[in-house]
Amino acid sequence: MTSAVLHGPSGHLVGFTELEVPAESRRAVSQEDTLVLREHRGRRLGMLLKTANLELLAAERPGHPSVMTYNAEESRHMLTVNEAIGFVPLGYEGAWRRDAL
Repeated sequence: MTSAVLHGPSGHLVGFTELEVPAESRRAVSQEDTLVLREHRGRRLGMLLKTANLELLAAERPGHPSVMTYNAEESRHMLTVNEAIGFVPLGYEGAWRRDAL
């Protein structure tokens, strides 16, 4: 499921969010990408997109036990959005990188 924001004056899409919804309602839904173009940020579009898509999920594909999402700790703005919607931490993941010598 994808929700998008259309900027009326320009006619351009300026943001979107996606949910990956399994056919089996017993499986969790995966919140995928959410993106708002830089020049349109600061207007709560990410929050509006995510909540609209979650409402669409509840109306058209109800019964899934949860929605899972992932965010980088550096993305404090999106973490704040997710927390306001009701997402709670389930776990943390770390990654290591070895630079060439």
